[in-house]
Amino acid sequence: MIGVVAFDSSGNMKTPGNTGTLNIAGGDSVGLSCAVCHAITDNSVLAPNAALKTTGSVGHEVDGPTNHGIDVGAIFATAERPLAYYPMLQLQFKALNNATVGRSTFPGLLTTASAIPTEAQAMQYLTGTDATSGQRYYPVGQFDALPDGIGNPTHIQSFFRTDLAAPWGWDGAVNNLRDFNNFVYTVSLDPTTLLTPPGQALLQAVAGSAGTEIANDYRQVLQGIGVIPAGATTVGPFVKASSVTPSTDGAPVGLRVNETELSNLNACTNSLQSPAPGPFNVSMAALGQSLFAGSAGCTGCHQLDPNQFVPPAVVPITSLYPGYNPTVLVTRAAPLDPIQKSFGGPSPYFDDRDLVLDASREGGVRGSGLPLKLDLARRTSLLHDDEITSTAGTFDAVADALMNPATRPSNAAHPFFVSNATERAAIIEFMKSLGTSPVTFTPQAWAAPPVISPGRWRRANLSPLLSTG
Repeated sequence: MIGVVAFDSSGNMKTPGNTGTLNIAGGDSVGLSCAVCHAITDNSVLAPNAALKTTGSVGHEVDGPTNHGIDVGAIFATAERPLAYYPMLQLQFKALNNATVGRSTFPGLLTTASAIPTEAQAMQYLTGTDATSGQRYYPVGQFDALPDGIGNPTHIQSFFRTDLAAPWGWDGAVNNLRDFNNFVYTVSLDPTTLLTPPGQALLQAVAGSAGTEIANDYRQVLQGIGVIPAGATTVGPFVKASSVTPSTDGAPVGLRVNETELSNLNACTNSLQSPAPGPFNVSMAALGQSLFAGSAGCTGCHQLDPNQFVPPAVVPITSLYPGYNPTVLVTRAAPLDPIQKSFGGPSPYFDDRDLVLDASREGGVRGSGLPLKLDLARRTSLLHDDEITSTAGTFDAVADALMNPATRPSNAAHPFFVSNATERAAIIEFMKSLGTSPVTFTPQAWAAPPVISPGRWRRANLSPLLSTG
């Protein structure tokens, strides 16, 4: 299975593709690698088959494209102790009068002086569906990488041609890809690092008393589920990384993976070719290209040529979401913005990603980075919170819904519309046609993406560009 790694009872990784026995009762275990979310198969052996009731596939591994149908919540729920992932779940905050932020009506997990949440409650969040909206609390195709106690999973990004993009994360909070990967490895995949002194300092800095509460409650939870002994004040971390002086991006919890391995990972993802375009209407795509660069105004933000570096800007949320009307929950010391949430409105979850850990940690713009416009035809929902959907379940349908002023209000997120149906269809065909030239890459001379200056890009107000589009 792609991304599933086997370990023997001594903790040594078994040879990938090994055909031996996985003896869980004897102490063997399994872990997950990047490929579990950032790889697919080529369907060469067995494609998804409705008649067989299979949604997965069997074939050769294709690294880089996102598995849009992966159910990360269900995977975490299979763990013996899903509460061990406590900071990445949706919590109630005693410091905020038991408030919780997330999708729909999930009440949030609450730890008190005398009790911790149950594993069943954690699994309800990871796999449950809101009875009123019919929406998953932790939606399929999404992942929550932020240890902020907020239910803010976002759509999993593709991880090919990373030489063409920066900054990283949907919120554009990390300039350098190596720093981004280091954060994922040392925090997102092992939140026990938050209980180290630098980890606790990070939580306190970005979330104040709520951050301190996360750390204290997390320690109590780990003691309660037997991950650490009762009364223990420290835990882990379990990741293998070196202790370094903390910095905002490079080592936010004072841990850094081997630089050679981080560079090798960069070189690998830089070299991964984007998937070739599938079927599209050539003449309509040509019309769509002219509209994309012309009257539709898309090039106010996006590149016309996908071989060109994505504009390394973070677009302000006030430009991307006219209905944004936040309530300040917690004020923070500069350069951090207040923790603020726009409740209700046409795009109620669009700003959840930016509440605590965002580009404002560096004094940058609070908003969203620009994604690669590649491998779009496999998408059946759009925007980072997957709020644009369609009962047809096709890219054509959701892309039309994104641009159609008749289906979405003018103050919704990404309010850039094309009123003519034929023109919308042409732009859709153009987006389906996008691919890149073959990667020019040699292992001895890989090209690192440019270092982006937060002062130059993140402080830029893109409202004039967007309003003209």
